[in-house]
Amino acid sequence: MSDTDARFVLIGLAGVSENTLCQWASDGSMPNLARICEASAVGPLASSKPAGTTVAWSSLLTGRSLPHHGVYDRDFVAVGEGEIRHAGPERLSSPDLWGLVERHGQHPRQLSGGPWAAVSSFRRSLVRGFAPPESLGQRSRTIAFTTGTVWKRRPRNVGEAEAMAARQIADIALATSIVGQADHAHAWKLLTVRFRCLAGFQRYLWPEIADAHEMTGARPEWGSIVRSVKNSLDVALGTLSEIAARHDAALLIAAENGFGPLRSIVNVNGILRIHGIQKPSASVQHLLRHSGIQLSRIHQKTIRQLFGKASWHSRNVLAARNDCDWTRTLAYAPFGEDAGLIYLTPKARRHNQRSERVTLEIAEIFRLIADPATGDAVFSDVIPVGPRWNVDPAESGWPEIIAVPTDGYQPVSEWRFKEKARIFRHDPTRPGSISDTGSFVFRNGRIDPDARLRARIVDVAPTVLEHLGIPVPESMEGSPIGRIAERSIYQPHIRPDGTRQSVPVDARTHSDRFPTP
Repeated sequence: MSDTDARFVLIGLAGVSENTLCQWASDGSMPNLARICEASAVGPLASSKPAGTTVAWSSLLTGRSLPHHGVYDRDFVAVGEGEIRHAGPERLSSPDLWGLVERHGQHPRQLSGGPWAAVSSFRRSLVRGFAPPESLGQRSRTIAFTTGTVWKRRPRNVGEAEAMAARQIADIALATSIVGQADHAHAWKLLTVRFRCLAGFQRYLWPEIADAHEMTGARPEWGSIVRSVKNSLDVALGTLSEIAARHDAALLIAAENGFGPLRSIVNVNGILRIHGIQKPSASVQHLLRHSGIQLSRIHQKTIRQLFGKASWHSRNVLAARNDCDWTRTLAYAPFGEDAGLIYLTPKARRHNQRSERVTLEIAEIFRLIADPATGDAVFSDVIPVGPRWNVDPAESGWPEIIAVPTDGYQPVSEWRFKEKARIFRHDPTRPGSISDTGSFVFRNGRIDPDARLRARIVDVAPTVLEHLGIPVPESMEGSPIGRIAERSIYQPHIRPDGTRQSVPVDARTHSDRFPTP
């Protein structure tokens, strides 16, 4: 096949680990997936650090890791305005996969026309939302579609579980139908479908998916609901596999991270409060803050819906996110559910030496946090952003510290007011937790299906580009799957703009100065 005729189908299965994928393919519930796996190379896909969906999907699209693609969470701090805003494609500091395919014009059969509106919406789905069907209308080299978020909490009863499952099944069927229509109507080079709804499905129904009846709150009678969702996903995978086979296209199914049982929820602000780094606000301040939040919610549900005006609460003022005394607080975590994101207050940032000392002290505290039941380290890595990556948080809006959780631990910034000083809590309503290893299934006609391969999340974009005959940018850190990987020169101790810096030995790794117990 010539480069001109090469095509690629990329399917994203949010949060499906290799064990889960193999279980689904071997238990007879997903025959289409089983057939795809038999003809493909299957292996683990090492995720980003942290392994949250927003960071991992950004790495998948750009072939680069933090700090080089610039997206560390679904939210970010707008420094000049002192606000918290949702991250979008403008936050990516590296070109994404769709843009590279669209801009590549060396082939004479390149189609004219700008990017699809669907791709723009799909880029926005780095964080939330999905491409509406009516946005498919222009000719392009790329087609992209993603399902929405359905599971936002664990169902209270079987009726609610059936209703959520019905929404997810309809969402999967809609994505498959729209992509099928677009395939017949347009020529394309890259077809991307992401089943984002699987992340919430596994997070909130993990005991039933893993068939772990011994887990607290497990509902074995919900097994039929889980099977119905898996059946709809299997039908979709079968349809997409047929599209790939009809066009002789390579097929890559990639899960940017995995899921496993939740061990404990970790209170990030509670850690800061217990160690005296964050001071609670007075009762009057607490009352005023929560009264303002309630008024804002009323405003959103009434005035904004009636007149379409943006609510001031949608701006997410930074100071309103934490219930603390700002005159005595040195650090806080305003958001973050995939990692602990710790910011210093202006008081702590006032002097560079003080800022550096506070940052290293807080990093040491988080590295020493251990599960009281097992003694296991709660955070697998604690990254002081300034010393490690040479990024100025005060100017860029990055947190001073990114605490990467160990598999099974879920950092949270929001906490019940009466339990502010409590660090660990088991939550039976969220039995699943993100893990740092996903999975991949790759079929391109050249790789031996019996080959045992390993890949990284940054290898996906180079794999797509190489198959399409598009030059892989030197800035990409990954290598095409199946090729012997060469160590990238773009390492975390090199600045995102590509220039090297001198890094002290005690700041280069997390084990040199602050060993994990």
